[in-house]
Amino acid sequence: MAITRQGDALTRAHRVQQQRIRIAAVQQARSLVPLFDRHNPANTWGPWTRAMTATINQGRGLASRAAMSYYMQFRQAEGATGLFVPIAAEPLDEIVVAENLAKAIIPDGSKEAAYSRAVQQLRDQRAEAAALAETESMVAGASAESILASTESDPQATTFARVASSNACAFCLMLESRGPVYQSIDSASFLPHLLCGCSPEPVMDTGEYRNDKAAESRDLYARAGGDIDAMRRELYAAADNTALNAARREEYAAAKAAEQA
Repeated sequence: MAITRQGDALTRAHRVQQQRIRIAAVQQARSLVPLFDRHNPANTWGPWTRAMTATINQGRGLASRAAMSYYMQFRQAEGATGLFVPIAAEPLDEIVVAENLAKAIIPDGSKEAAYSRAVQQLRDQRAEAAALAETESMVAGASAESILASTESDPQATTFARVASSNACAFCLMLESRGPVYQSIDSASFLPHLLCGCSPEPVMDTGEYRNDKAAESRDLYARAGGDIDAMRRELYAAADNTALNAARREEYAAAKAAEQA
């Protein structure tokens, strides 16, 4: 990945840092769940979503600042020159957070129906997990938003690539397999889906970009005949938690080495 080994190491370290930020935000959000009383929705939905908005935006602020720092270091490591100020992600309005949480719990309901039905299900384990997963996604989005906006505005950045996580889904691997071909936020869905650990990586005009893992994803995509469902079946059949955990440990070790360098 990246043009230089240092750039590759910075991307790995950044992903670990973002993971820590997301975990901390979810832990804080979990502590807020008791604020929502299903027997008193009229008085507790608003306070709960306001508290959740504050927690999510705190996480988004940390994620955005980490992404901006990463972008500057990555840019320098890849040989880019000149002054450039990365772009920060914006905080989310409370109404956006409330709607996202409601949709996560009741995907097909209207806003009002989702609120009333969510009241009945928030204490249910699956509903709580869905709300926390949506919280993680909203926090993670800030990192991607900052990197993508910065890449589009940077005169020395040509494109960006998707760097898939060690447990990426078939769709993310398909996007990764295409390599550094994306030139705008609209050219591919780079904002993280629920429980997504992938990230965009900027590509500078200073050398030849490489991503060995993208080649592996291309091979998987080719074996599946370009069929996402076939990719999913192969990933499921080949699932090995031992190998997955080893890949995660390798990724974490590389990130720690980059931090200490």
